[in-house]
Amino acid sequence: MGITVTKIDHFSGHRQSVYDLHAVDANSFISVGGDGMAVLWRCAEKDGTLVAQIPAAIFCLEIHHDMLFLGTRLGEIYSLDFKHKLLKNQSKADNSALFALHHDGNSLWAGGQMGRLMELDPVSLELKSFVQVSDKSIRRLYAQGEHLIVCCSDGSVYVYDKASRKIIAQQRCSDNSVFAWQSRNGAAFTAGRDARIHQWEEQTEVQDVNAHWYTINDLSLNPELPLLASASMDKSVKIWQELDLKLLKVIDKERLEAHSSSVNRLLWLDAERLVTCSDDRSVQLFRIEMN
Repeated sequence: MGITVTKIDHFSGHRQSVYDLHAVDANSFISVGGDGMAVLWRCAEKDGTLVAQIPAAIFCLEIHHDMLFLGTRLGEIYSLDFKHKLLKNQSKADNSALFALHHDGNSLWAGGQMGRLMELDPVSLELKSFVQVSDKSIRRLYAQGEHLIVCCSDGSVYVYDKASRKIIAQQRCSDNSVFAWQSRNGAAFTAGRDARIHQWEEQTEVQDVNAHWYTINDLSLNPELPLLASASMDKSVKIWQELDLKLLKVIDKERLEAHSSSVNRLLWLDAERLVTCSDDRSVQLFRIEMN
């Protein structure tokens, strides 16, 4: 298998690091960053639209219909109608930074530096329930049916059952922080501070690849093709063959005029377009084509 990567666009406007991305539709997305800005970008347009400016660094976001949820360095959550740029609510959810948000249609889930998984009412932002998952940070949340996958800085991935409101499984994945998890066709992939990609089947590790020089901040499976993308503090994005983790392409400054600092998040808009964001304050768009 071979792939060709082409840089399509470079979006600038953020004044500090860009930490998270979320698709709005197939041709637009929102980015957030350390400057407290949430910016809507359309692929056909060079300039973004500021949809929110808040007085704190934004580490994570979630979108549900027309509602935008922002999690900040100070433990606050803001909810906005981003189509009309209207602030709906804000709440002090925790005493330290929030790193992950997830809306399941009924509740808003949040996790952060305190290691608490919190369930909130998505309208009032009032706390409905919480569980202390770890004494270390919660870094990411992923949906898996009626469960939430919780990645933590204690080196473990936890499975939280929403019906019973209990942790029902824990898998030790690393000696360091786990920042990302992906799963498909019975296999799961984890990555984090150890700079390695771990592949799992059930509770058994079947592959362990020395993938980057420094921390892996994100993993993302292509929605249609057997490709896995990784983003790292080493300033690069790498594209891997999903089945055997064979390296197919390196996206970096030298080869493709890509990012000049840590790459923090990945977003597939479709099978061929990959969005990336970085500490270099930019958002970039690449075309990934199978040969």
